Amino acid sequence: IGIPVADVRVHSGDTGIAPVALGARGSRETFLGGNAVKLAAEDAKRQLQSRAASILGVPVEKLGSVQGRIFVKSQPAKFVTIAQAASKTMHENASAFPMGVPVIASACYTDPVSEMVDLATGHGNPCPTYAFGTQVAEVEVDTDTGQVTVLRVVAAHDVGKAIITPWQSKGSWKDRFPRV
Repeated sequence: IGIPVADVRVHSGDTGIAPVALGARGSRETFLGGNAVKLAAEDAKRQLQSRAASILGVPVEKLGSVQGRIFVKSQPAKFVTIAQAASKTMHENASAFPMGVPVIASACYTDPVSEMVDLATGHGNPCPTYAFGTQVAEVEVDTDTGQVTVLRVVAAHDVGKAIITPWQSKGSWKDRFPRV
């Protein structure tokens, strides 16, 4: 959308504002919720750019957005703020909507259908996404008592590009391993 990250608020797992889900486990919330957020953001961006195009008098295709501004690509100094675009009513009858029509975007993402692995062929796709990582623990075992002492733990994960909130991605993996 082009909104600064500092202006984004993440409400995770708040049933007062979110529908019931099947649970957050194995990065399921990030995968499903992240894709829904991406689709909703694309919808909000379309609405905002449509309003900005009306204000700026140019076709939507000629617009870009960054750092809270929607601008004409060939004339970056010609812009409106996202706040200005959001408050622009999309109706000619502004008296019916004196504060403007709010930008309301929502989306639903359904993960791809899982396909159990056929044991005879080895083909199938039981998960919508896969994580690549490893964990190693160096331990010391007292052979007399059986007492195990963890000396060191190392975890490494290739999460790809964390596009929504990198700090949540890092926290997801950092917090998961000690519970194992």
